[in-house]
Parts: sequence; C-alpha cells; structure tokens
Amino acid sequence: MAGAIEMSAGDREAAGAIAGMQEVYGRPLPSVDDWVQGESGGKRFSGRVMSAEPGRVSVEIDGGWIVVPPSALDM
Repeated sequence: MAGAIEMSAGDREAAGAIAGMQEVYGRPLPSVDDWVQGESGGKRFSGRVMSAEPGRVSVEIDGGWIVVPPSALDM
C-alpha cells in the first residue's frame, strides 16, 4: 500500500500500553472550557465543560447544566 506508515515494534508496544491504560482507567477527561457533545438518556447534548473528574463531567448546556459520565461524551 503506497504511503502506508508501518509501526515499529516499540510503537506497537506503546499503542498497546495506551489502550490497556484506557481500559483500566477510562478515557482521558476533557478540560474545563472544552466544547463537548454526547448522548445521555437517549438525548443528544452539546455544551462547555464546567468541571471534570473521574466518573463525572459537568456540562453547561443552553442556560442549564448536566452531569454525565465521561463515557457519554463523543471522544
């Protein structure tokens, strides 16, 4: 395949380690003031991150706010 980039053994090992860490510790959290979107309770939302900590992210949406798990975000 022309233009394909091959990963070295070290790159593959690092990618595997990153994937394993995300499995154990979850996704990286967004930063305060990041614009995010996602789905919670079957409804789509988008807004600005007010706070983020393991297990929950507070998002300001249309004059209100919601708290969702990081897994509800499109990342």
